[in-house]
Amino acid sequence: MKRCLFIVDMQEDFLPPNGALAVNQGRDIIPRINELAKSGEYDLTVMSRDWHPKGHISFASAHAGAKAYETVIDIKHPSGKGDIYKERLWPDHCVQGSSGADFAPELDFAPDYIVNKAADREIEQYSAFCDVWGITETELDSYLKAQGVTDIDVVGVAYDYCVSSTARDAAKYGYKTRLIRDCTKAVDPASIPTVEKQLTSAGVELV
Repeated sequence: MKRCLFIVDMQEDFLPPNGALAVNQGRDIIPRINELAKSGEYDLTVMSRDWHPKGHISFASAHAGAKAYETVIDIKHPSGKGDIYKERLWPDHCVQGSSGADFAPELDFAPDYIVNKAADREIEQYSAFCDVWGITETELDSYLKAQGVTDIDVVGVAYDYCVSSTARDAAKYGYKTRLIRDCTKAVDPASIPTVEKQLTSAGVELV
């Protein structure tokens, strides 16, 4: 058994007080993440990074007349494959090379690996494993399997988007997956009961 601590998107744009898409109390979980990363319980520590180009399809600013948080559009994978995905539009965030894409400086450990996601302008991606259609994959699964990883604990932000999507995909890709609840925060706390039903149905253990 080889265990991985997987830390999702602990980047400045997702964190108070100045993040463009700040998750309430998102910074509060950093001390606990630091403890886990340095606990000796994990063989690998891996981080994901939202890495959007300017004009990403998820940005309200890329669509005339759209409003962040309010406008929902239909998008399709550029290959033409997959179903229509209903995408809620967001403020510009985690643009490649911007300060908002930086990891929180309070994270006081060096990860073994960083995987970038959502780096294609026309493809939406919440999970660190693949896009919202399950068509375009990152290198994450190949990397983890090459390292012999069998178990993954998932933490980070945001619980109801990238964290839950990554955890569900980790289980789908065959890893024994746990989500550590006191090390994540949600954009919409009211969504947590629904999100947790989806996680447990996908085989993710909540701890």
